[in-house]
Amino acid sequence: MEGIFNRMGTRALWLAGALALLAGCASIPLSTALRLSSLDAEDVAGIDPSGLVLQVSLPTGFELDVAGTRLGLSLEDKAGATRRAQMGLVLRQQVSASRPGGFFADDIPVQTYVLALSDEGANQLANVQRSLRTSEPASLQFTVEAPLSRTPADAKSMTFWADLRLAPGEPWLRLVDAATIRFERE
Repeated sequence: MEGIFNRMGTRALWLAGALALLAGCASIPLSTALRLSSLDAEDVAGIDPSGLVLQVSLPTGFELDVAGTRLGLSLEDKAGATRRAQMGLVLRQQVSASRPGGFFADDIPVQTYVLALSDEGANQLANVQRSLRTSEPASLQFTVEAPLSRTPADAKSMTFWADLRLAPGEPWLRLVDAATIRFERE
């Protein structure tokens, strides 16, 4: 039994790293890139932690490790100093939905996890917001770390999505758009 958990833990750790890497370098829609590039210190300082929502969509059969999921925020000022927060999240809602499968492909049935900042995550965001009083950010980056708690035994790949809403009534910003991860089996 212990060997199974070690392999699962190693696989989950590898997958968490892969998801974090993909979230950082996956293509994002132009509208998201433009919206994020237009955010300034006042916009970030004005984000209400209780209104910030992340949704992660995984194909049916995969399960998100909510406790291990983090929303990252990295701000770099003009002098090169970086402030980072890895904000914890809590599950607000889980819904069955579908995402577009692409040209000539069927829609993909997914489980969408709607997540809000935990108290710890809200405190981390507040700390970053306080630091903005002393310097204007030159760049801003959101990342998503989304480990899995369950993977179908026969899965060879997985496509996932991550969307961020900064406040109620605002449009969703697509952080990860149909990124595909391929699994290597041992």
